[in-house]
Amino acid sequence: MKAEVFTLTFEPGTFQLDNISDGFAIYDLEHRANIGLTGSIGNGVAHASTKADGSLGELSVGQLNPIAQILSFDLRGTGTAQLQIGNTFQNITLTSDFVSYGGYSGGSFALHAITGSVDLDNLTIDEPPVPEPATWTMMIAGFGMAGAALRRRSSTVRLALR
Repeated sequence: MKAEVFTLTFEPGTFQLDNISDGFAIYDLEHRANIGLTGSIGNGVAHASTKADGSLGELSVGQLNPIAQILSFDLRGTGTAQLQIGNTFQNITLTSDFVSYGGYSGGSFALHAITGSVDLDNLTIDEPPVPEPATWTMMIAGFGMAGAALRRRSSTVRLALR
């Protein structure tokens, strides 16, 4: 068993559009994470911006695998946004060059109140190992043997009289 760290780069063929509702698109990224945004994926980045009606844009990333962790991601853009990781909120100013946000260990993050536009790239995810079928088989067999040994053990109670 080995943990797998991988980076999603939003290249064609690595995502699938699952749903669009009220200008908010949901994409499935290689069946490992999903992303929702008021925008689209193209040119190797996920792009979100202020909505056509003038309301503020949104971008969120969530894990399909509940034990995987988002380690880092790169953002660039114009304007400002509110970055949410867990219950922590941070106001950020976007720049035209990609800035890496890392050191996180969470299953999701979101950008709220996007006043301009934002590009997301290089989403790095750590996926903990899943035991192989042979490992599961050995573990179950071990529990069975331990149970059989406990069942066969005779329990005789002896009294010592003085």
